[in-house]
Amino acid sequence: MLIQFKRIQSKLLPLIGLSLALVISGCGGNESAPADAVDAYLGTWKSKCYQYSPGVYTQHIRIVTKQNATQFLSTDPNTNAYSDANCTVLTGTGTLVQNGGVFSLGPKATFLGQSVDTFTFAGSGINASGYITTVGTELYMAVSFSATPPTAWSVISPEKKQ
Repeated sequence: MLIQFKRIQSKLLPLIGLSLALVISGCGGNESAPADAVDAYLGTWKSKCYQYSPGVYTQHIRIVTKQNATQFLSTDPNTNAYSDANCTVLTGTGTLVQNGGVFSLGPKATFLGQSVDTFTFAGSGINASGYITTVGTELYMAVSFSATPPTAWSVISPEKKQ
């Protein structure tokens, strides 16, 4: 009986040691801090061509830089005007006013069936609020310039990551 116990013990001891090593290694590992909520929005984004005003089209280019864990600065350097819906016939440069400012992220919300971030925006004399999210390499925003929440993604959504 003692011999059988030692035989079982000799077979189980390596398994117990391996199991203990796996448990201990699972306790450490990833030393990096979790990503901040704004990190998903950083970079350069470009919209499809859209109508800016009657007979005038543009493409929105958004450059997003991090301010802190919940805020990012969005600047919009493209002020080109086009006469066609494909943004191929340039009619002027520096003619359109694009707004830049600070987005402050708020709590998560559900919008059109998906989990999104809420935001407030302040800049260029404009205050707005709405919803923002990314899906892969696409940025979606729904914006309201009044107390009424938005009900659809904006006409420039989706913007593609460049």
